[in-house]
Amino acid sequence: MKPFRIEPGADVPTRDAPRAYTRARRDHSPERAIARPLRGTIRSVHDDLSGIRIDYAGAGFSAADAGSDPMARFDAWFEEASELATVVEPNAMALATSAPDGTPSVRMVLLKAVDAAAASFGWHTNLESRKATECLRTGTAALCWWWPGAPGSDNPGRQVRAVGRVERLDRDASRAYFERRPIEARVSAVASHQSRAVQDRATIDARAAAIDPSSVELPASWGGLRLVADELEFWQGRTARLHDRITFLRLDEHDAVLSRPAADAAGGDDALLTAGTIVTDPHGTRWLRARLEP
Repeated sequence: MKPFRIEPGADVPTRDAPRAYTRARRDHSPERAIARPLRGTIRSVHDDLSGIRIDYAGAGFSAADAGSDPMARFDAWFEEASELATVVEPNAMALATSAPDGTPSVRMVLLKAVDAAAASFGWHTNLESRKATECLRTGTAALCWWWPGAPGSDNPGRQVRAVGRVERLDRDASRAYFERRPIEARVSAVASHQSRAVQDRATIDARAAAIDPSSVELPASWGGLRLVADELEFWQGRTARLHDRITFLRLDEHDAVLSRPAADAAGGDDALLTAGTIVTDPHGTRWLRARLEP
């Protein structure tokens, strides 16, 4: 299958999930399985979960491997993930937000657009939902992709984290994407009052059935958001839990790290500058690239 190629500002296509699921089941043999051989007799959360463990064995991932362009690295890993039977939807990502009082919330959404020049990742949603309101109230969020790898390959399992500022996409961009969605998805966007309490499923189904598909237009309550990354971290599994972690931290015009929590967690600016290297991507953005301890 041809891998997805992420171009600046382009939409990320949704994978053919049923076909991918069929392929994953077809390829689920002992030599391809990731976790089953290591689970032993564990079948329930009531068992001793400490027995579920995977020892990631694969090639290392160095700062040199990461290069100077974090978005190009993301693109490469995304393409590789899209070819793995273990990954059904490579664009599935966890979106973490917080309420103004700091209460966290996380859920899975689908990556729908990437702008390499801005180092941004876009998705679409009901703008009155909890995730959207928290994004817009705090102005920040975090994303995480997890791509299980294949045994014996150079990709034993990878994770990418992005942390940054959240912005609304303009209505023209949202409308262009909305009009490319399947008609059933457009109807559901109109029918669903996302995150609101509802009496039963029948209420939602009746609301959707009452909508004339030919008259569906972009709702005022629906649109796109994007996260502009100030922090991008690439994680690759290694044996004995000594995993590889390479982070890219966006710098301001004075070469100061924009993400203060990330800098503090890494030991401060001096520690980062000692351990890391300042790099410039093809779009002129300067990043501090550094290895983090696992």
